[in-house]
Amino acid sequence: MPDVRRILVAVAPAFVQSPTADFAARLAATIRADIDALLVQDAALMMAADLPFTQEILAPTGARRSLTREALDRDFRALARKLELKLQHSAGRAGLRWNLRSVHGDPIAAIIAAAAENDLLVLGLPRGAALGIATMRRIARQTGRPAVFLGDVSAPGAGLSIFDGDGDLQRELLTIMGPLARTLPGEVTIYGRPSSDADSSRMEDMRRLLGEAQPGLRARLAIIASDMPDVAELRGRTILVLPGRAPDEPEPADPAPR
Repeated sequence: MPDVRRILVAVAPAFVQSPTADFAARLAATIRADIDALLVQDAALMMAADLPFTQEILAPTGARRSLTREALDRDFRALARKLELKLQHSAGRAGLRWNLRSVHGDPIAAIIAAAAENDLLVLGLPRGAALGIATMRRIARQTGRPAVFLGDVSAPGAGLSIFDGDGDLQRELLTIMGPLARTLPGEVTIYGRPSSDADSSRMEDMRRLLGEAQPGLRARLAIIASDMPDVAELRGRTILVLPGRAPDEPEPADPAPR
C-alpha cells in the first residue's frame, strides 16, 4: 500500500453537520495528506422529488411541505457552502491543501469513481446508525483502498473496529491505524476470518504493531466466523475496513438483523 497522500472525504447532505470534515482534517494533519472532499446528492432522491405526492417533514417543527427538485437544489447548494466553510476552518487552519466537489448520482458509485485518485476513504455515518458490513467491505474491495466509516467520535468509549481484508499486513498500514487508534478513546477490535496459522499470525502482528504505535492500547481479536458483530455492537463505533479479495470474488450478504 502506498503512502497516504490524498484522503477522499465523502459526505452525504445529511452528514454536513457531522464531525466528518473536522475528523478527516485532524487525520490528514497527522499524516500530512491532502483532502479531496466529495458532497453527494443521491439521484434517487431527486427522482422522488419529481413525483407529485412526495413530501418532506421539516425538522425541528415537523411541518410538511411538497418535496420539489428546486427546493432540493437550493438546499444542496446551501449545504455545499456550509461544508466549504467547515473545510476552510478545519483544513485551512491546519495548513492542508483541500478541494470540494459537489455531484449528483448513486452515492456508492460516486465514491468508487472518485477513489481512484485517492489513497484512503473517510465516509460519514449518521449518529446511531451503521452500514452493513458487506457494503463496507464491498466499497473497500472495489476501490482497493482502506475505508474509514466514521462513527460517533464524541461518544464516551467510542472505539475503533478494524476488519482485516485477508491481505498481507504491511507496516504502512500503521500510517492509518496508529493515528486512528490515538484519536479514538475506546478499545480497538480487530475482526478477521483466519483460516490458517498464517492468517492468525497476521492478526496478532496487527495487534502488536498497534500496541507499538500506541502504548497501553486496549486491543482484542475477534473471529468473524464465530464472533460476527451485529449492527448494535458496531453502532457509534468508527470502522476501518482493509481491502482484500479481488473485485470479482463474491462477498457474502449482510445477515438479517437479529
